[in-house]
Amino acid sequence: MSEIRVKLVKAHEFQSKDIDVERELRDVQEYLDSDSIKWPEEGVGMMFLRGVYDNLTKKMATALVFSNHTGKTIDELHGIIEFKSQPPLQFARITINFDREFMGDVKNKEAILVHLNVPVKGMDRDRQFNTHDLQCGFSDVRVTYVSE
Repeated sequence: MSEIRVKLVKAHEFQSKDIDVERELRDVQEYLDSDSIKWPEEGVGMMFLRGVYDNLTKKMATALVFSNHTGKTIDELHGIIEFKSQPPLQFARITINFDREFMGDVKNKEAILVHLNVPVKGMDRDRQFNTHDLQCGFSDVRVTYVSE
C-alpha cells in the first residue's frame, strides 16, 4: 500500500461530491496503492496517468499526479512538463505555475490530481495514451514551503 494520499487541488474541492470525481480519485488512489511506483526519495514527483487526444481540437487531455516528498508542506509548485513518444509526435512543452489559491496546501506524502490540455502535432486521429505509451519529464521544479 502506498504512503501517498491523493486529493483534489483547492480550486477544485467544490467538485469533491461529484460522483465521477469521487470515482476518479478512488481509482487513482487504488492505482497508487497497488502499483510499485518509484517516487523520488525527496522533492516533488510527477506521474502521467493517461491522455486522451482529440483530433478536432488537436489537444490531449491529460491526468497527472504530483506528489510531495519534500518533508514539508508546500503551497506553490512550478515546473516544466515534457512528453515524448515513439514514433515521435510533437507535444507542446507545458510550464505549470500552481499558486496557493489554485493548489492549496499539500503536505508531505500527499499528492494532487491535475488535468491539463496539451497541444499535439503529428496525429490524424483520436487516440488514448496510457502510462506505457509516453515518456514524461518534469524539470526546473520549484516549490514554496508553508511558513511554520
